[in-house]
Amino acid sequence: MNLFKKIAVVVAGLLCLPMLLTSCKGRDGMVDTESSLSGEATTGEEESLTEDLSSHEENSLTLTTENGTTAVTTTQKGQTTEKPGSTNQTPTQTTQKTTTGVKTPQTKQEWVNAYNQALAKKTLKCTSSSQKVSRGIFGLSDNESASINILDPDQSGLLAQFQRENISGVTLPKLTESEVSSVKQSGNSVVFTLNTATAENTISQGKGGYVALVDDARINELVENIKAYLNVPGSVKISSVSHKLSGGTLTVTFNADYTAIRSVKYAAEQSIQAKLRYLVFTVNGDMAFRLSANFQ
Repeated sequence: MNLFKKIAVVVAGLLCLPMLLTSCKGRDGMVDTESSLSGEATTGEEESLTEDLSSHEENSLTLTTENGTTAVTTTQKGQTTEKPGSTNQTPTQTTQKTTTGVKTPQTKQEWVNAYNQALAKKTLKCTSSSQKVSRGIFGLSDNESASINILDPDQSGLLAQFQRENISGVTLPKLTESEVSSVKQSGNSVVFTLNTATAENTISQGKGGYVALVDDARINELVENIKAYLNVPGSVKISSVSHKLSGGTLTVTFNADYTAIRSVKYAAEQSIQAKLRYLVFTVNGDMAFRLSANFQ
């Protein structure tokens, strides 16, 4: 039964109400309160019509329509009013809550700033570091045939003097935009690629953003270690040293809003061209190291 047929049934019931009340009077003219009228309109599980009559002047009808909306109509002293819940009521609009999105850095400078600000919180510690020799040849300048390759199997003892693990005091420096050649982001992982850096005769940690490198103190230490290992008498002096730092990468894992750093994986290459003076001889050194460090 559609809505219009239901309304017709309701109106018919109201028109018949006076006659029904009259027929229900007793001998003393009072209404028999035990009498009741109920009407059923309909077939179908989704449609229902319920009509309740009371002994008061106000009578109400409850109508449930096909779409499940409840309409309540009240009749009082010939007036009809419609209460909230009718089919004419405007549906309530739901407002969805929106979260303010995280501002992801876009430019190289913005990423460098985000890195430096997170690094300033000083929550990272170096968990491992190393200097691995990838090339090491020493020879006399006037006799190229008289050379030593420290990577030869029979030079393992000498090689051990050059390589290091778990270097103490390794820390990450702040970066400048000029030190960074590119920045690549994938989610919370950001790779900072460092520009190539060079130095003559002196070099310190943090040069060009590079760390765990073979610095001045380490060069002097190597000279003394080699001299002792080879049991060389007399003194060995460093005439000149040229450094080249390349292939530096910092793989940084940020938190969700890029305000803190969870971990950093560092890798780089360092090549060293050195001239050493021993007695009247000049010894040329051609070395290369793979540098690495991890921070959490």
